[in-house]
Amino acid sequence: MENRISHKMKKNSLRITCLLFCTLLHLLTSCLAQVQSTTNTPVRIAVAGITHGHVAWILSRKKPDITIVGIYEPDNELAQRLAKHYNLNTALIYNNLGKMLDAVKPEAVVAFGSIYEH
Repeated sequence: MENRISHKMKKNSLRITCLLFCTLLHLLTSCLAQVQSTTNTPVRIAVAGITHGHVAWILSRKKPDITIVGIYEPDNELAQRLAKHYNLNTALIYNNLGKMLDAVKPEAVVAFGSIYEH
């Protein structure tokens, strides 16, 4: 009985996390569109972590409303593989979040790490 309750709690927690993620993604998209239409220049985005499956949304984005200026990912093999897959410049990749933020000075940061790291 206790194990079933624990399983239900984990399942509900995952649902809440997914709902929160989708809501935040929608808000980010709306904010980016508003900023871009106001300034007419792409928003400078840094990506903090790329292990989450939804990262394709940002890495494959073809609209001119954003420019990816840096990608933080400690797993170099993953970073190199995704950079190649999405045709991104490997100079964008950093293995230190603080150094990336200091170097690229983004206007916004999106996080696509593990849900446990959010």
